[in-house]
Amino acid sequence: MSKLRDMYMSTPGRYMCKFPHYMDIYDEWFTPFVGKEITILEVGCGVGGFLQLCKAFFGPKAKIYGIDKRSEFVFEESQIKVFSGFTKDKPFLKNVADEIGKIDILVDDASHEYDDQVITFETFLPNLKVENSLYCCEDLMIAYWANYSNPSYIGYLVKMIDKINTNNIVPVYHSIHFYSYLAILKISLEPNLYSSPMGVGKPLEYYLPDGENNERI
Repeated sequence: MSKLRDMYMSTPGRYMCKFPHYMDIYDEWFTPFVGKEITILEVGCGVGGFLQLCKAFFGPKAKIYGIDKRSEFVFEESQIKVFSGFTKDKPFLKNVADEIGKIDILVDDASHEYDDQVITFETFLPNLKVENSLYCCEDLMIAYWANYSNPSYIGYLVKMIDKINTNNIVPVYHSIHFYSYLAILKISLEPNLYSSPMGVGKPLEYYLPDGENNERI
């Protein structure tokens, strides 16, 4: 069992409800951020249990924010602040984005409706740091339910594969990883280092059969 999953199963605090295997996946992706000055946003945070888990996992330097449509779930404590509003409300999301600034980790666990997911992603995309930030979209199985599937958010995410394999400049979609019910998109400047192929090793002539000094490996 990963450290984060163990904490999820045993840490007291506010209620949270996620598939436990998410914690094993998040443990791998989130561990490099532990102890650093980072900003985390969970959209659809409920009463805030996962926010408190993030506080315990990442440490005292993390700034943690949540958004939920239910105003009765709004609370604040050290390192944590929750906003109340709807993901359909673009001005509201933009105000939140302006207040919290650059984001290292964004987790979307809100309505799971296509339009809301697109609005959430595209509103906060400019706030995702261009070096090694993560966008995590949970509960993708809902995209296959009859009343959610037209159009499917899976198709929207798959289109990011095209961006990864073209010369997208900023933000750079470094990679997208699909798991059971979960997708993680990594934003990074790293691919710019590989904008042109580079040959290494012995020159081609070394391998030509009629080369005067050809050697066999």
